Amino acid sequence: MFDGMPDLWKKSFQKEFEGKLRYTDSAEMRRRMASDHTEDLIFMPGMVVEPSSTHEVQQVMKWAHANDVPVTPAGAMTGLSGGALPVEGGISLSTRRLNRIVTIDERNHQVVVEPGVIVQEMQEAVQARGLFTLWIRRRAAVAPLAETLPRIVVVLVQSNTVSLRIGCSTWRSCLWTVR
Repeated sequence: MFDGMPDLWKKSFQKEFEGKLRYTDSAEMRRRMASDHTEDLIFMPGMVVEPSSTHEVQQVMKWAHANDVPVTPAGAMTGLSGGALPVEGGISLSTRRLNRIVTIDERNHQVVVEPGVIVQEMQEAVQARGLFTLWIRRRAAVAPLAETLPRIVVVLVQSNTVSLRIGCSTWRSCLWTVR
């Protein structure tokens, strides 16, 4: 667990990002990001960072790497497996503000979203165009699918087939595909 000299890394982070980025080390917010719906698992982060752009994510990751501070990406904390829990302490990188629907491509049946988009909001946006997604947990964020990726492409359905592409902008650049 990362807890060595926590005040030193926090001071360095604050000096680097004061006025440039939204972050907090308030006990309330840290408690909120310390657990999800996994039973009895609580891991307190040292700080919660809420970037609003890919550039901000890159800057935080670059700083964290240079300062050997662990980073755990986190969505809406609705998970059931503990994947977004900051087991090592350090920074909890909330994708909550990365919440834009980038494009809805009706012709190719694809929607590109940022990882903080709430599934229900995505479903409502595509349903308004006569398409739908196959998702069960409507209040969850998309983030658990690929919390460290800046964009997610979901292929929409009109019949009984569905595809999901994660971490890609074209079929050739996909990390993986499920059909």
